[in-house]
Formats: sequence, structure tokens, C-alpha cells
Amino acid sequence: MLDRYCYPTKQPHFPLSFKKRASRDEFEANRGELRALNCLICDHDHFNEIGQVDRYGFYYPTGICQVCGNVQHIKYYNEQSLILFYSNVFRDIYGRQTPAEIFEGQVERGHQLVWFCTDYLKEDAAVLEIGTGCGGILKAFQEKGCRVTGVDFDPRFIEYGQKQGLDVRKGDISAVDSAEKFDLIIISHVLEYIVEPVPFLQKAMDHLAVGGQIYIEVPSLDHVAEGGYNYDLLNYYQNAHVIHFSVATLTTLLHKVGLKILKNDNFICCLVSKSEEEVKDIEANFSDMRKKQIRLIDSIEKKRTSLLGRVCRKIKNKFMS
Repeated sequence: MLDRYCYPTKQPHFPLSFKKRASRDEFEANRGELRALNCLICDHDHFNEIGQVDRYGFYYPTGICQVCGNVQHIKYYNEQSLILFYSNVFRDIYGRQTPAEIFEGQVERGHQLVWFCTDYLKEDAAVLEIGTGCGGILKAFQEKGCRVTGVDFDPRFIEYGQKQGLDVRKGDISAVDSAEKFDLIIISHVLEYIVEPVPFLQKAMDHLAVGGQIYIEVPSLDHVAEGGYNYDLLNYYQNAHVIHFSVATLTTLLHKVGLKILKNDNFICCLVSKSEEEVKDIEANFSDMRKKQIRLIDSIEKKRTSLLGRVCRKIKNKFMS
């Protein structure tokens, strides 16, 4: 493991103000012991550690599963630490956009999602978004004539979404009545935060109407290998993310719960539906997937140190300065 991925680090990869650094250090001093995680894809508990630090300098033990090749947190925060992080640290570190600013950006993104799903989106579709924030994505679907519902935990976002005429409820998917069914369920930049993705997806599937779809969007290692984040894992790693999907590992997780991909890209954006086929033995592919994952990580590191990677970073730094 290269020194740049070791903890502690003298300087975080992303510069922090004095206030942000103090917030991070206070959390690190008080977070308590991390708990070991099994692989979120195959449930095995043997990893090769490939990193210890994220972009902000948080302790971030990251490993690649020795069985299936999944890349994830190998130790994670306990419940009290998570409450401390999201209550006192998350907004300090990740920025302080107003609900109005967040909503505006979500509406723009929502129009892109409408386009992505348009071939499968029926008129007057019932749409649910899990982790809707201010509801801007839902607003774009509402403008398309859909009936929309969202769930979130942040009271500021919930209030703002409700003022925009949206049905936004406090909580997770349990805030939705068990009898409510939806033609489209949106899970955008949520799944990478989930410690138990299998039961999470199964609960979402329980709310799918017959012939319905789930839209899933997550950050992707394939995207990094194609130049995203300037080929740099330290631009990509952030301690709030539990798992680092690739197209291969996300596809495997979806097959595990009985979902099939209708369309996808390497970003990853994908539209899925319930599969009518019996779930196959996914373990048969673990060895090949692990080899593919190792090659993917190796290719990212090689591209980061290549001339192309250095040029990309210089261009980015020029425009950011």
C-alpha cells in the first residue's frame, strides 16, 4: 500500500479550512472503535487492505474481498458514531448549500433521469424516491405528469419539498404504507451508504407495482478508470460511503436479490426490474469477478501515475485556481 493511502496523513488530499479540520479531528478522537464488516456482496470476512484514509483525512480502512473482489469499508462506524457524524460533522465537511440551491440542482438532474427512464415510464406513473432530499428530482417527474412521493430524514429538506407541493415524508421506506405500490422507485446516491444492501433492496422491491422498475445511481470504480475523479482514488474515497461499486459488483448484488438490468452505463446509472428467472448460483462467478476487480484497481493506479493522469490533474487545478 502506497504512503498516500496510509493513515494518519499529514495533509488531507482535499484541503480543509481550520474549522473543518477541527470538526474532523474532534470526530476522530470521539468516534469509538470501528466494527468489522463482512463483505456486503458475498458475506465473507477476508480482505486485502488497499487504503486507510479518505479525501478529507478520515480513517477509512478499505479492502478488496479475497473471495469476490468487492471493494468496501472493512471496518465501519458503530451506531453512536454515525449519529455523531451526521449530526455534527457531515454538513461541516461536505458543504452548506441551502435547500433552495440543492432543490434547483436536483430538478436539473431530475430532467436527466426522466430522459433515462422515458422508454419505460408510463403516463401518470406512481414514483417513489428513497432519500429524496428536497425533492427536486421528484419535481421533474411531477412536471411530467407523474404522482410522486419521497422519503428523507432531514427536516429542513422535508419542509422545503412540501412547500414545493410535493408529498415528502420523514423516514425511510418504512414511512410508506405496505400496501402502496409504485411504477418507479428512485434510489439515487443512496445505496453506497447502506450497510445492509440486500434487505434494503428487498424492501424496495416489495413496493414495486407489477411491471415496475427501480432506478439506481451510484458512484463507480469503472467511471474512475475512465477518467472520473482524475483517475485518483483519493478524489473518489469519502468516509460516508460504505461500498465502492463497479458494474460487475452491482450487477452481482442485483442478481442476488432477483433484479435484472434493463439499461445501464458505467457511471453507474441503471434501470432494473424484477427478474422472472430463478436466482442463479452467483458464487460460481466470484473468482472471475475478483480477478476483474483487481485489474480494475490496478488500472486506476497506473492511469493516475501516467502522463494522461498528470495532465488531467493540471488542467483541473488550473480551472479550480
